[in-house]
Amino acid sequence: MKATNDVVIWLLDSHIASIRYLTHRDLSGADTESELLRSEYAAIQDSDPVMSILSEQKTPGRWQHLEHYYSPKYRSTHWTLMLLEELQADPHSHAFQEGVEFILTRTQELVEERTKKEDPGFTCLFGNIIRYAVYAGFLQDTRTQAMIKLVINSLDQSDCSCQYNTNLPCSWGAARSLWGLAIIPESSRNAATQQAILTGVDFLTQKYDLVRANYPHPEGGKIHPIWSTLNFPLFYHADILFVLRVMKQFGHLDKPQLKPAKDWLRARRNQNGRWSGSSPYQSRTWSLSSDKEDTSRWITLQALSVLN
Repeated sequence: MKATNDVVIWLLDSHIASIRYLTHRDLSGADTESELLRSEYAAIQDSDPVMSILSEQKTPGRWQHLEHYYSPKYRSTHWTLMLLEELQADPHSHAFQEGVEFILTRTQELVEERTKKEDPGFTCLFGNIIRYAVYAGFLQDTRTQAMIKLVINSLDQSDCSCQYNTNLPCSWGAARSLWGLAIIPESSRNAATQQAILTGVDFLTQKYDLVRANYPHPEGGKIHPIWSTLNFPLFYHADILFVLRVMKQFGHLDKPQLKPAKDWLRARRNQNGRWSGSSPYQSRTWSLSSDKEDTSRWITLQALSVLN
């Protein structure tokens, strides 16, 4: 599915440089070393929302509570780094590097404890940390490697069973775990990582149905409404589009099991060639834009990146 000229023009009309940069890179196929993409990448760092989010740091690398990385949702350091990675903020900046160092230091004892107990508890957290830690160049850090092993074991041994899902396998946990592993360069994925990826993909797309979301849940539980809507940004959550984005990064979009999900996504395209999106946590996180259309721009960009 190709993006029409009108849709591309609409995407490039955004005041958010991240949207413009990703449109050129992912939809138009512009070379990342081209002058155009270099200019847009520089604009990401020097304009809102990245610039305003960085200005909210209480001390280098930390947002909101100086000693707590997780609370409050969704403005503390962990969630902020997740958002900055999605926005393509410079991972080599002092602010980003200090933030990752803070997170890895604060979570090291938790990872060691969970590893010793052979009980990851929940891996949406760890998958998300892996994502921005590797983005910032911390792949070989022993703390990141320990976290990766924990996620691999959770995928392989229990389909990311989660204490918050009454110790049942968790689709959000699997999706977020794979999100973290997806950023590891293929050349750096060992056999255990590759196997965990295949196990997680199988859990999300073959053992259960991505569109029906018939994953294990507590008796009397319901499918979360977020799953079948189109959302940005999301944090420890996942929806159908997010899972498709993950599958794209592994090169699995041609799997026959994903055809219903891709058809589901196509069917939600508006007559103008765009998708409408929601931002369920925008009031609780950093402001991304004053233009209400930008949420739909994010969704349209991601949908076309998957279907293109």
